[in-house]
Amino acid sequence: MIKEADIKQTKANAKAILKQYRGLERKAGRSPIDIRSPFMNDMPKAPKRGNMVEDALIQNIEIKEKIQAIEYALSRL
Repeated sequence: MIKEADIKQTKANAKAILKQYRGLERKAGRSPIDIRSPFMNDMPKAPKRGNMVEDALIQNIEIKEKIQAIEYALSRL
């Protein structure tokens, strides 16, 4: 059957999620691709694995989805 909700734990979970909201809003407002000046160095570098632009875009989409979920939950209260 359905267990009774733990009010204290539910409150703590909600508080933790809502604390993330402002930071997520700031991150979502940022450009998903940061343009930086190249850094010149005479030291050899190993090639980086993966696609950093793709990773940044995926992270931006995930942040926006979290924001939408929080706003949806707040609208349902």
